[in-house]
Amino acid sequence: MVQESLKKYAFVAVIAIFIYLCFLVLRPFLTTIFLGMVLVYIFYPLYRWLNNKLKRKNVSALILTVFLILLVTVPTIVLLHLMGQQARFVYTTLHDKLKDVNSNPYFTSYKEKASSSLIWKYLNPDALLRQATSSVTGYIHSTVFLLPGKLIDVVIMLFLLFFLFRDGDQLLLYVRSISTMKKDHHQQILTKISDILHAVVFGTVVVSLIEGIIIAAGFAFIGYFVEGGGSCGFLCSTSTFFGVIAVIFGILPVIGSSLLYLPLGLYEISIGEVGVGIAIIIYGFLLVSVLMETIVKPIVIGERAKVHPLVIVIGVFGGLKMFGLIGIFLGPVILAVGVTLLNIYLKRDSHEI
Repeated sequence: MVQESLKKYAFVAVIAIFIYLCFLVLRPFLTTIFLGMVLVYIFYPLYRWLNNKLKRKNVSALILTVFLILLVTVPTIVLLHLMGQQARFVYTTLHDKLKDVNSNPYFTSYKEKASSSLIWKYLNPDALLRQATSSVTGYIHSTVFLLPGKLIDVVIMLFLLFFLFRDGDQLLLYVRSISTMKKDHHQQILTKISDILHAVVFGTVVVSLIEGIIIAAGFAFIGYFVEGGGSCGFLCSTSTFFGVIAVIFGILPVIGSSLLYLPLGLYEISIGEVGVGIAIIIYGFLLVSVLMETIVKPIVIGERAKVHPLVIVIGVFGGLKMFGLIGIFLGPVILAVGVTLLNIYLKRDSHEI
């Protein structure tokens, strides 16, 4: 009896060791794997439709895999190139404008009084501009130089997308077959994962992409007609740069793209471009904060999600801190699954009692 127990525990220990070794092998590619799963979740209805037309799973999966790789890589390379160019232009233009402001006698006297204060140490416009621009350009350059090293991730993504599209339904059936949970509990967790991904992908990522397009188009319009007077001004020349920044800020819950248009609008007002600054603030507030955040986002998320906003907020911020960019998806999913498992346990426990 003791010998049988020892064999059992030894077998469990061997399984645990190999699970840990498998984790070590997969750890460098966890971000790529999870991103692939999110992309498959988004585009699986398109794969199902394509496969119903072609009646060939391999061909359908290959077509959609190549399409997604091109959809991700080509715009990324183009945007990084444009961002690198426009980031330098943003720095030089704003730096020149700050020189004009610094030469103003009223600002000079204020700067002399404030320079000795602790607040000026952190809110010095010159230092803030230099730090922000160097951070953005540094990130862009590091990303560009790291692209060749990401070739392995791209190859893994290719295989992952292809096989998840082709065999995803069978993989899901296999997971259900080895699960020790009840069928309704298993379905409850899968539904919650699907709901939270729906809320994050369509309610956060897609809306932030639309906000970026709105900001880029609006800034181009304001820069051409208001600032440039019929010629392409500063905002028009840097609309792509600010559009990408708006996408990044738009992912953040509650505050979103207001972190971009409010400081920029106030900055334009402070240097004497009152019309441009007011136009930026009004445009951003009405079309981004009111239309997109208050009206469009709840419609996009819909009643299906049934996700408490606190789960999204804490999940996104916590996920970003712990897992990087992919944490935008992973953080809310972990929280939602944890809450669901806790509810399942409490209901089961109370029922048994």
